[in-house]
Amino acid sequence: MGRTNCGETMTLGVIATVRIKDGQGKAFETIFAEQAANVKANEPGNLLYKLFRARGAADQYVVMEMYTDETAFEAHRNGAHMALTRPRTAPLVEGKTGVTIYDAV
Repeated sequence: MGRTNCGETMTLGVIATVRIKDGQGKAFETIFAEQAANVKANEPGNLLYKLFRARGAADQYVVMEMYTDETAFEAHRNGAHMALTRPRTAPLVEGKTGVTIYDAV
């Protein structure tokens, strides 16, 4: 169950920052679009899953995510559709992806 505030389930947000290897942006965007479609089709607890590219920095991306609760977030992280996509995107990523989790207030 998600964290609660006055007995209510708490929505959470996730910001993931990703740097992509030179020349791999289009490939990453294509795979992410497939992944996003699978998230939408398979995760009723996902409220937002969107990729953004930095202006003036073609290799820098942010993924903005929102989930109804901790259970929905765990379902996302452990989803079979996510496990299929990770090996395809991993070779395109430069360095470590930064992930910050936020609680709605």
